[in-house]
Amino acid sequence: MKAHFFKLRKPFELFPHPYTIGNLFGPWKKNADNHFILKLQSIPEEKYVEYYNYHLNHSLKDNNATEEVFFKELWLLIETRIGYFQNRNPYGSTHHQDINNLSSINK
Repeated sequence: MKAHFFKLRKPFELFPHPYTIGNLFGPWKKNADNHFILKLQSIPEEKYVEYYNYHLNHSLKDNNATEEVFFKELWLLIETRIGYFQNRNPYGSTHHQDINNLSSINK
């Protein structure tokens, strides 16, 4: 998913909005999708709609995408990530973490 769909944290921004993605040292645009998924996994399920709307509104405000395009791209990102965790080695050392990640994404 394209980085400009997301509201990215500015480098060295000390107090970003809770739904802004990235880290203190920069937004790491090439990993924006990973930051989005990590943040999604760390927030309570009842905040998912707010989180989605926060990034959707950013995308609409900056004319990066229509609501339909944003939803399709996000859906594809989540489906891809679910497929990744489903295809991991069930006998590997990260199996427990993979199951937890898959569970949190499937919500």
